This record gives sequence, structure tokens and C-alpha cells, in this order.
Amino acid sequence: MEDSKRSSVESQLSENTSNKAGRHPIHNLADNAHGTPPALEEMDSVLAGFFRATGVSVSLLTYPEGRTAAQAGWQSLCKGFHLSDARSGRVCRDNCLSLLASMDGGDNPAARICGFGLTDAALPIFHDGKQVFTLIAGQALTQEDPDPKKFAEICREYGYNQESYLDALTRIPRMSMHKLLDHLRFLAQTVASLYSRDASLKEKNGALEKLAAAKESYRSLVRSLPEIVMRLDSEGRILALNRTLDGTPVEMVLGSSVLTYISSKFRTNLDKAIRQVLETGRAGDLEVKAAGPNQSIKSWYEVRITPIEMEGKPPDLTMIATDITRRKAALKALVESELKYQTMLDSLQEGFFELDLEGNLIFVNDALCRIYGLSREEMLGLGYRQYTRSETASQLFEMFNRIYRTGEPARVVQYQVVKLDGTPVQIQMSASLKTVDGKPAGFRCICRDISHILEAQKEKDRLEKKLTQAQKLEAIGTLAGGVAHDFNNLLTGLQGNVSLMLQDLEPVHPHYGRIQDMEAYIAAATGLTRQLLGFARGGKYEVRTLDMNKLVDKTLHMFGRAAKEVTIHRDFQGSWAVDADSGQLEQVLLNLFVNAGQAMPDGGDLYIQTQNIQLDEIFVKPYSLEPGKYIKVSVTDTGHGMDEATQQKVFDPFFTTKDVSRGTGLGLSSAYGIIKNHQGMLTVYSAPGKGATFNIYLPAAAKTEVAMEEKASLGILYGSETLLLVDDEDVIIKTGGEILKALGYQVHLAGNARTALEIFKESHREIDMVILDMIMPDMTGEEVYDQLKLIDPAVRVLLSSGYSLNGQAVEIMQKGCNGFIQKPFNLEQLSHKIREVLGKNDCSE
Repeated sequence: MEDSKRSSVESQLSENTSNKAGRHPIHNLADNAHGTPPALEEMDSVLAGFFRATGVSVSLLTYPEGRTAAQAGWQSLCKGFHLSDARSGRVCRDNCLSLLASMDGGDNPAARICGFGLTDAALPIFHDGKQVFTLIAGQALTQEDPDPKKFAEICREYGYNQESYLDALTRIPRMSMHKLLDHLRFLAQTVASLYSRDASLKEKNGALEKLAAAKESYRSLVRSLPEIVMRLDSEGRILALNRTLDGTPVEMVLGSSVLTYISSKFRTNLDKAIRQVLETGRAGDLEVKAAGPNQSIKSWYEVRITPIEMEGKPPDLTMIATDITRRKAALKALVESELKYQTMLDSLQEGFFELDLEGNLIFVNDALCRIYGLSREEMLGLGYRQYTRSETASQLFEMFNRIYRTGEPARVVQYQVVKLDGTPVQIQMSASLKTVDGKPAGFRCICRDISHILEAQKEKDRLEKKLTQAQKLEAIGTLAGGVAHDFNNLLTGLQGNVSLMLQDLEPVHPHYGRIQDMEAYIAAATGLTRQLLGFARGGKYEVRTLDMNKLVDKTLHMFGRAAKEVTIHRDFQGSWAVDADSGQLEQVLLNLFVNAGQAMPDGGDLYIQTQNIQLDEIFVKPYSLEPGKYIKVSVTDTGHGMDEATQQKVFDPFFTTKDVSRGTGLGLSSAYGIIKNHQGMLTVYSAPGKGATFNIYLPAAAKTEVAMEEKASLGILYGSETLLLVDDEDVIIKTGGEILKALGYQVHLAGNARTALEIFKESHREIDMVILDMIMPDMTGEEVYDQLKLIDPAVRVLLSSGYSLNGQAVEIMQKGCNGFIQKPFNLEQLSHKIREVLGKNDCSE
């Protein structure tokens, strides 16, 4: 059986060569060599025959390098499954390495069954006592009864398709281990025979070549040259040649004119060159384009013609033609590549340039020329010290020196360079070493102008500071508003009791004066809380449409009477109206005027300007305002000015640069809050010794009709209607109820929202007006107001709050609420407000 298999192997091997009966294919290879040793690659056919005969894949590796010299066959099981998965591929590689490692160094074969149950084998091949190859064969099934379960487990472990895997397994050759190694030994003998014969033939042919070289050294040397070498007579006929021309055998070329093989456009030039060499006796060079007799060859050649002196005869010529077609194509491609490279680099927005090792510019792109404002011709040749300041030049020298020494690029560095006109430019640059043939040849750099980015960053930082300042002031304002609200409730109780006491006492009473003093103190405290509320978010009281020019002029008159040493300059350009609380804006303007006067203790100039302006989204974004029409009021003094640190704190509550006796530090903070609460902004610009400018920006009113000023009413007004007082503060309920009764009213009292609604639901027909607190724990003032309107749509409501007329209060007023009064209020103020809401003017005191 095994003998039959061996015969089959020999039969399959014989298909690769012209087999002769009774002889092994290696003999046929030797016969076909005709004295020329077979190349190593020819062993592929022998290995291919082995694979077809046995079904066993085989590879021939050089020793000790381990390179594949020849191979045949790939098992579909190996290629389609084992090597297609990273994990199973590692099993294959590890098995192969283990197989090679198990070889004992002698001529014994080695065999292993891999983790997939297949057998691989290896056998060394020796020549003259030295190992020259390692023959590896695999895979084969050498087990008599392989366990199918093992192959099913392999499929599950590596995720193979079991049906396809088992089908591929059926194509794996099955043979005994003995038979596999026998086949391998036979193949090894065949390869060794081929190799020995090849080596023997090479040695023999080497001796012949040496002998031929000794006899015809010149001819061998000429034939080995890559150039075309020919000998011409004085008429240009070819006498000798080292290779064919245009596919024409040398024998047929000899005797023909060399001009025959030159393109017609270059024949005249070559003929002139030949004549000139013959006349002068000096060698000549030229480039020609070759073309065969049929003009099919179109290669370029560099030709050198040299005379050969002949005794008693006209000299012959040696013509050496070097094919430069590839060189010219490469040169053309190089030119095109450089043009493409230049075009690509010129399309970059970033500047690109190259320096030689001395730091001189040898290449620049268009973007770099734009950065420096110079042409390419003006840039080339400049040294980096010519477009940098001395300190920057030193830094660049250190950077280039470090790149030169280490070869490491400089990632991103920032430098200031300077144009030739002196304009500084901030650039961001990366640099790397340029090498030619592995040696440093210069530097490549890419840069971009980041001047505008730095300017934008500065502006961003400035805006962020403004935003932070605004957020800080808003947070402080919220706190200040809460404190002022609670304090106002206490002051309301005090004011109410004081008002009641004054009602009951005659002016001659010994305590009457003290109680009046208490009322004055309460008024002063009320002014302080108004400043806090002015600073707090949402601090408006009575909003009307105002003529800003008239308001500014009126306030200037008030200030001017007390500041004779200040020269006032008016420039009123604005004509738009504003919706604002005139009292609060007067407070803002007076604060700014007084601060300006105090900044000029020895007198100075105060410039007041109003303007109509249009603010865009970029300008108002840091202040969280809407773009549109604004009235700008500028207050500029010529005082001592402020530094940056002072400007950052100037609007903070209780911050002051004055003596404690001259200010509380609430003036500018309340001014800031008031303008903020009018959906405007207040900014400051100053420098030490340069004075200061405060700019007020207020949104222009939608309507242009200016409200008339109201005349103040004097005296206490009385009534007899029925009122409902709603407040969650006990002190307000107690004193408020007494005050209302003192004014002649019938009073219902409610200490919370639910009680108030119950009372109103039962008695709304007899209740003429509700005095409603805006802030209560169980329901908001707006919710209570809505419920009151549901019960009686005609109800009159006077809104009362320790806060000023802000967001929620404005919403209630816009729903139809009849009036607003801010705590604390005295008897006279409350009496007038009640009569105003009721729409009646009863008798006054």
C-alpha cells in the first residue's frame, strides 16, 4: 500500500517536468538544465507535484535565515479557519515554533500533533555536511480514529461554522505518521539532489566564465554595462555592438548606419557631432531620442562619442549611449511634483517655510508672504534675525539648536516676530528637522498669525470680567433686597405707631418733638432701604415715560447750585424718551454728579452728553440685555481717576474710597442696581490721573408721549368705606388696622392668604378695597389677586410690598391692579393712596 502511494507521489511530481520512464523528475530537471544550474525558484514545481500527489502542504525554508524559498499548497482548513481568527492563528504559530524548536540538530525528522489534532512534520536538508534548508509539511491526520467531538468543540470555541469546518476537514489527507515521514524523506532527498546538482553546475559554469573572462575581458566588460556600447567607423556605420537594437539581432545591426536608430528630428544633430569629433579629435556629448527603423522606440539617450586612433587609417569612434528616459521622466515628475507641492502649500492658510542650517529662508509659501507683507522674492534669503526682535531671535536659536541636536520637533511655540516696517506680529509655530540622505539639512516650519486670536481672547477676558461682575452684583442685590424688604416691614410697624401717636398728641405735649424725631429717623432709615432696594434686582416704583434731556438738565441744576467750583458742559443730542422712575433716575444722576465733584476737590470740568444709539447683540450680550434703541448718558469728569482694581469694585455695596464720614458706599451700587432694574447698564472707564467716564444705557421707550409731572398732595385724607387688609406680618396687621380705623375706615384683617379669600368670599359685596401684601408664605400676591378677581371682577386692590415695584408686582399691575404703595408708609401717604384707588377725595385734615 505504501509502495503504491510512493509511486503516486513520484507520478505527480513527474507532471512538473518532462518525465522519462523509470526516472525520477529530478533527473529530468537536471537533463533540461543543459549545463545551467536550476534556480531555487524551480523547486516550486517539485513541491507542487508533492502536494498534488499527497495532499500535504509543504514549505522549504532557508537555513538559518528561515526565509521561504519555495512552497506549495494551502489547506482550506488552515487558510479559511485557523489563520482567519487571531486566537487560533496564535495556536498555529506557536505549534510551528515548537516544531522547529524540537529538532535535535541532526538529520532526524520532527513531528507534532497541534492543538487542532493535525500533524505537522519538519526535516532538515544538508549539503556537504551543512544544513541548507528545513522542509516543513502539514497538515495531515495521522490518528487512526480521530474523535469528532474534539473538532466540534474547536468550532464552538472559535466560533467556526461546524458544517463548513467538518467539510474542510474531509479534505485533509489521512495517513500514518510513518507514511508521512517517509513521504517527507523522499521529498527531502529530491530537493537535496536538485540543490547539489545546482551547486555543482554553478561551480563548473563559474570556471568556464572565468576562462571566458580571461580571453575576452573587454567583451565581457562591455556586455555587462547597462549602457549601449558600439564602435563606429568614420562614416557612422556600426562595427561592433554589445546588445540588440530595437529587438534586431546584433548580426543584422552590424554594418548599418547608427542614424537609422535615431529619431529623425535628432539625426542632423548626431551627424554634426560625429563630424566634429572626427575633425577635432575631442570627445563630444549630446542628448538624442532613439527610434528604430519603424520609429517604434522613443527612448531618450545621453550619448558620448570618443575617437579611437587608428594607424594609417581614419579613426574609428566609440559611442556610449546611456538610457536617460527614466531620469528625464523622473525629472519631469519632480518638476510637476514640486509645482504640485508649491501649489498645495500656497493653498494653506498657515505660513510654511524652510530654513537652511544657517537660518536663512530657502522656501516660503504665499500665506507666509501675506503674514509679513512681502513678496516671495523679498522673503527668500532673509535670516530669521531679520524678522524677529533680539530676544525672540535668541529663543528661536535655542529652539532650532535643540531640534538639530535631538531631532525632536518643537510642537507648538508662540513667538513675536516683526515685519520689516516694524509692525509686531504674534505667531504660533511648529518646527521640525529637515534631512537629506539621513543628514540634517535645515528646518521645516509651519506657523499662523494669532494676533487676532489674542486680541479676541483679551476681549473675551474683558467680557467675562464684566459678566462675573454683573453676576456678583446681582447676587448681592438679591441679598440686599431681602434685607431691605424685612427691614421695611419693621419700619412700617414703627411708622404706623409713630403716626398714631402723633394723631393722639397735641403739639404741646412734652414727647411730641421726640416722636417727630423718631419719624425723621424712620424716614432716614427708609431712605437707606430705598438705596438697598435700588441696588437690588427689580427696584422701580412709579414708571412713566420721561424726556431724558429734561431730567438730566433738571438734576444738573440741582447739583450745580451746590458745586460752584465745577464747570458743567452740556451736550444733549438724544431725543428719544425712556420708561423709568424719575425719582430713581434723579438719584442715579445725583450720585454720579456728586462722585464726579468729589473726584475734583480743586474744581474741574464735568461733561454731560446724551445720545440716541443702536446697540447690537455683541455689545449687550455680557449684560444679558436685548439689542435695539438705547439712550446713552455719559458723565465725564477731569478728576484723579481710578485704577483697574478700583473699577472692579466700584459698584460693590459698601465699597468706598472716601472717608467713612463722607459716604456709605451705597451710592454707585444703588445707581448700578437702579439702571440694571430698568433693563439698562452702567459702565465705567477710567485711568489714574485721566478722570472717569460713567455711561448710562437705557432702552428707548416704545411711545414718545412724555408724562406730565404730578404735583404733590398735602394733608391726610379720610374715608368711611370698608377695607380688607391682608399681610402675614403681625406688626403690619396690628398697626395697619389701627391706622385704617383712625382714618375712618371699617376694617377686616387677614394674617394669611387663605383667611383673606374666605373673608372676601363672604363679604365682598361690602368690601370696597383690598390692601394686599405681595409676599406671603402660603400663596403669592399674584395668586391671591387672581382669586379675588374670580370672586369679584370689579374688586379694587392696592398692592403693598417691602420690595419696590419689580417683576411680580409689575405683572400684577399689568393685570389691572389699581395701585401700589411701598413699605414703610406713613399715615398721609397711605391716606392719599387709598383715596386715589377708590377714586374719591374726601375731606382732609
